[in-house]
Amino acid sequence: MRPLRIIAALLLLSLTAAGCTGNPSEISHTPDTTAAQSKPELAPIDGLSNFALITQLGENYFGSLATEQPGEGLVWEDCLIHTRTGEKTSLTYPADLPDWTLGSGSFVVLEDRFLYEWKSYTFSLGGNTLHDMKLTRTDGKTGEVTVMDELEQTSPFIYLCKLSDEEFLSYSICRVPGEEAEYATLATAVRYTAEGGKTEIIRETYENDVSWTDSRGRLIERFAVDSGEIYGIGRRRIAGEYRFFLYRYSPTWEPVAEQPLNGLAEIIGTEQPYDFILQGDFIVLRTFETLSTYLLRVGENEVELILSGPDGSMQYALTDRRLYAISAVTDGPLCILHVLDTDGGSVETVSLPLPIREPFFVDMKALPSGDLWLTYNENGTYDPMTRRHFLLSRSVIDSRLTP
Repeated sequence: MRPLRIIAALLLLSLTAAGCTGNPSEISHTPDTTAAQSKPELAPIDGLSNFALITQLGENYFGSLATEQPGEGLVWEDCLIHTRTGEKTSLTYPADLPDWTLGSGSFVVLEDRFLYEWKSYTFSLGGNTLHDMKLTRTDGKTGEVTVMDELEQTSPFIYLCKLSDEEFLSYSICRVPGEEAEYATLATAVRYTAEGGKTEIIRETYENDVSWTDSRGRLIERFAVDSGEIYGIGRRRIAGEYRFFLYRYSPTWEPVAEQPLNGLAEIIGTEQPYDFILQGDFIVLRTFETLSTYLLRVGENEVELILSGPDGSMQYALTDRRLYAISAVTDGPLCILHVLDTDGGSVETVSLPLPIREPFFVDMKALPSGDLWLTYNENGTYDPMTRRHFLLSRSVIDSRLTP
């Protein structure tokens, strides 16, 4: 049994985990033909009403289940659930691995089987705390958890980006002593192999002082990978004003191009991005301070806002060369799905009938097949123990788009 799966938003008292009482029954994807007047396009997933999906690993869903414990309330457990039978596989941990406390929520999946993620195993949250960080690999077939690497650093958050099916990028942003200012911000990126081999490939230092009109170095706030190329996003102080830039790195890990992101500061203000996705000309940012989400298009001269929403009102998912975004606001019995073709640049909306009453939107995940897993509550109220899951197939989405 392991504690709640807590992401970076824990600093803002937000949780991502929820679960289910007892073991799930056999899973069914049968549409509920009595729930809507028209033929339903969202197929209910029965038998997992209180399951919180994280991702799919081969033939298993990976996520969190909850059980009622006397005197403790709900206790969440990460586990595997077979996609067809509903059979549960508990994770097996090294005997000396303690309970983890914090994690960024960032992970990568290699070979459609192995999930990698960093977590902190330190209970103190003081300003000078060195966090005991461990990189773990969860086998999506057996449930075995293996520690792949360990380090200590001042930040409990390390983020991952997939480079290929054999390698991934691991990066973090920490505060370190400065050379000219009191402190500096250090961004480091390390390339890992599937077996744990590692090479540091990027190290960027940024310094700023209230008395300066121009900052020193590059502030890389987040990295992203698009088609195997590494990008960084961050801001610099120039002539007393903060401006955002997008940096592209060469195959030898040198910054070879930078693009001003004019207008981005006016959109997100002083908020800091904690999630950054880049595909083609599209960017998704989610911020620390309010957990707001911004869906953006990068033009030649400025950044265009396509869709945005505060915490709980918007979710997004990424598949192969396609971005999806959905708003919690429904048009009567309909949900509005935004579909972005990141190669062609088109943006379309699809209206889908929801076979439930007063839907409260909880989450959206993209599965390896390209299908979408949507989670709602009924009666307009969030309840982690009575979730309703629906499967929206890629073929249904494609049939609703302009040929």
